[in-house]
Amino acid sequence: MRPIHPPPLVRNPSHLLSLSASCHCQLRHRTTKNPGPPPGFRTEFDHSSKIRWHPTHQSKALRQLKDGLHHIDMIVEMRDARIPVTSINPAFEDVLGRRERLVVYNKADLANHNTRKVGTKYRNENSILWTTANVGSNVKMIIEHAIDKCKREPHRYPYLSMIIVGVPNVGKSTMMNKLRELGVHKGKASEVGMRAGVTRKIQTRVKIWEDPAIYLVDTPGIFDPHYSHPIEGLKIALTGMLSGALQNVS
Repeated sequence: MRPIHPPPLVRNPSHLLSLSASCHCQLRHRTTKNPGPPPGFRTEFDHSSKIRWHPTHQSKALRQLKDGLHHIDMIVEMRDARIPVTSINPAFEDVLGRRERLVVYNKADLANHNTRKVGTKYRNENSILWTTANVGSNVKMIIEHAIDKCKREPHRYPYLSMIIVGVPNVGKSTMMNKLRELGVHKGKASEVGMRAGVTRKIQTRVKIWEDPAIYLVDTPGIFDPHYSHPIEGLKIALTGMLSGALQNVS
């Protein structure tokens, strides 16, 4: 029988130690090294010019809103709870003036809780609500707010006319349909969609409560055509305020 020999001893263990240290150093270098952007990738973006986009139907709706405001008793201004500041349209301050306004931050279920503090800061002494229109969360409080207004001055408001305004795709038509469903138990009055710009003109008024009679008018989404910073442009694009055709333009 052949004898079993032990494995040969390493004559130079220091060689293995140096090799191990070298491999460890190379591995650490590979995992911590920042490769940086690929060739040709921009690291700076020029935003010297403002983002301008204001479709004709939005300009027309803004003019009609200003001309017909004397028929309106209360305004429901909807904003996006995810971007409570960017979804403010400064043009409404000029057009709506001192008319009583209820600010509604919709899609609250998708918003960060910290945005409530920001939204409250920009209320401008208006009453505010946080809603999720598609499931009816806090929606009926809009009707209750209108009923209270009628009860305070019944001789002045035997019925109440409201108009709903806001940026595109914030949920105005969904809100109107939900208010009609909760108030008078009727079906949809406004077309809704996942894209911006479904409503393109001011609609006829729809009754959302019987006694006192409360009517609501839906309007196209209108936002500030002058965004001076690209971050604001990204916010309105990511939250669906722009049409898909515009977002795909390179």
